[in-house]
Amino acid sequence: LEEKVQGMRLAAVGCIRDHMIGNQGMARFLHYQLLECDSLSGERNYLKALGIGASDTSFEDVLIQLLRDEGLNHDSPDKLEAGDIEKASLKLLKWFRSGKLGKYVLDEL
Repeated sequence: LEEKVQGMRLAAVGCIRDHMIGNQGMARFLHYQLLECDSLSGERNYLKALGIGASDTSFEDVLIQLLRDEGLNHDSPDKLEAGDIEKASLKLLKWFRSGKLGKYVLDEL
């Protein structure tokens, strides 16, 4: 299990090509890693960077917010289409890699 987690961490930072794991899987993993980092630090930098309230912490809520930023209004996770999920997942990965979500260490210290 630890090897898989390390592989996902490497993929999230771009050390493993995206198509090897898939954008949605990496974005979902990254989402939960960033929530855990924020939980450990006692801050909500990740959600604040996205403009999301502390109560909206599901992966689907994050995807909906990212799509709203693109001008696509989705109000329910049930209405998300595969193309929209892929688009929002890729945006989350790009924002993380560019530092727009803040600075994070995904490794256990």
